[in-house]
Order: sequence, then structure tokens, then C-alpha cells
Amino acid sequence: MYIAGQNFETEPHAADSVTLSVPQQLPKRRVYEQEYVRMLFNTIASRYDALNHLLSFGTDILWRRKAITLLRRYSLRHVLDLATGTADFAIRIADLKPESIVGVDLSPVMIAVGREKIARKNLEAVVSLEVGKAEELGFADNSFDAVTVVFGVRNFSNLRRGLQEIYRVLRPDGVAMVMEFSRPRVFPVRQLFGIYFENILPLLGGLFSKSRE
Repeated sequence: MYIAGQNFETEPHAADSVTLSVPQQLPKRRVYEQEYVRMLFNTIASRYDALNHLLSFGTDILWRRKAITLLRRYSLRHVLDLATGTADFAIRIADLKPESIVGVDLSPVMIAVGREKIARKNLEAVVSLEVGKAEELGFADNSFDAVTVVFGVRNFSNLRRGLQEIYRVLRPDGVAMVMEFSRPRVFPVRQLFGIYFENILPLLGGLFSKSRE
């Protein structure tokens, strides 16, 4: 997991001039068509939170806590949570007492589950959710003090465009926080992780979610 301030080495902060200094040869990453991603998460929405906890052995819970601790050092009034899913992290951000939190996700079913959770916690006045794409955000420039993405960057259909949009809607002194898995590099953790990730995780996830994909 990593957290980064807004230091993308870009052109001036304007919607039509943002150019990220992303290497020409990006690491290979699987890119999924957006409608496929939407369909997949619509299918598993009701089991998504439990699936995350199960397949990560609870590590995702600890990481979210650490991320909130790191965000406490910033003065946050307006926060955008991309790939918000069922709003698990958006709800946690509410502990930081911002004025508003907006969660955006491709899946309307995930959003519906998130709204139910928000209502149960009486957070409707602070947290709002909407269906949308990270690559095409409907917000004005410089709208947010922070943009967070938890286990969602992997599903950006256009990583460069998604990062450009994050930069565009961030205020000049804002912070971008991305939480994502990476592959271990140390022997034998790398090999054990590979076995789990490629073989055991799809099997367990498929049994639990009814969708091996």
C-alpha cells in the first residue's frame, strides 16, 4: 500500500493541459472492458465485502485503518473516493470529519449496497454515492482536497486517463491516495504468493462468490 501527495510532475493545473509524466513503457497490466467490469461487480455486490476480508485474510481491514491514519495529517473538507464499491472506505473516511465525501463506482448494484450501509450509519448528510467512470469524472477542476482509490486502480480501463482525471479534480495542495496489491519480490514469498494468487484464490473466490471470474 502507498500514499502519495499531489506530485505528478505535470503541466499547469488545467483540465485541457494535464499531461502526466508516465513512462512510455508501462508495466504490463490486464485491462478489462468497462461493461465487463460493471457486470462482474453487479453479480458479486452483496458478497463483496466478505469476499475481500476472506481472500485477504483480513489484511484489507488493517490496510484501510493504516490509510485512514495516514490521511489524518491532512486537512480534508471535500473527498472523492473512486471505485468506491460498497462505500466501505468512504464510510471510514467519515471518521476524519470532512464536510462531504463523494463515492463513484461503475456498478449500480454496488452503489445500491453502499447506500444501504450509509443509511444504516446515518451518514447520508456526509457521504453521497453516484455511478460513474474514473476516466470521465463529472466534477469541476480543483474540487477535492483528497482523492482515494482502494483496490480500484487495477480496473481502470485507461490508467493514464484515470490519473489525469484524479489530478484535474484535485486542488493544488490536495493529496491522492492509492491502495493496491503488488506482487512480492522476495524469495520465497513471491513464489508462495504466486501459487495462492493464481490457483487458490480463484478457487476460493469462485466457491464463495459463485463467480470464478
